[in-house]
Amino acid sequence: AMGTAEGEALEQLMREQDRLMGELETLGGWDLEHKVEKVLSGIGLAERLWEREADTLSGGEKNRVSLARALVGGGDLVLLDDLVLCGQSTRTNHAGLKELAHALLPHGLRVKAAPVRGALHLQTAATRVGPETLLVQPEWVDLGHAPDCEVLTVDGREPFGANALQVGEHLLVPAHHPRAIELLQARGYAVVPVEVDEFAKAEGCITCLVECWEERPPSRSESIP
Repeated sequence: AMGTAEGEALEQLMREQDRLMGELETLGGWDLEHKVEKVLSGIGLAERLWEREADTLSGGEKNRVSLARALVGGGDLVLLDDLVLCGQSTRTNHAGLKELAHALLPHGLRVKAAPVRGALHLQTAATRVGPETLLVQPEWVDLGHAPDCEVLTVDGREPFGANALQVGEHLLVPAHHPRAIELLQARGYAVVPVEVDEFAKAEGCITCLVECWEERPPSRSESIP
């Protein structure tokens, strides 16, 4: 829209962008960069490659980048400190799980299966809300291979309530899950309700909307093509 807007409409769009960028900074959104760097280092991708264009990477390097993208925001993986929970279903079998475990073990990351039932993605049934804490819909996932994790169980009246997105010190939670919000607030989490009602009609979760942000907000000259 910014590429075609003019005059007052363009000014309004730029004011809205400034507002959103300020809100993102307040919520700690730029901290996602540190999570990305941690994952890239953990899977053994050399720092000199982090800014390279994808088409200049080797096949093995591209595979590592794909794995990093999955660890940061993939629906079937949840990263807890040095533990990676991998959703096991018809989408990911034992052979795939074993291959992932062998690939990550040299980098200090353990992989454990989390069998998923009744949901398409692991993050529909369980999401990270702290270094060793999960928000969980127990009817849809088996966490028997991760006994050391702290589990916060959602109210059964909100079956999709186990979906939250950690951004810095805040948790983004769908506003239409008030019981999940109350649960997290009672545990001291800084919860930011987000309106995603229309997206939820297609069984979409807030983690489906994860994006990678740049280190800093773009200047006006960078925003206008």
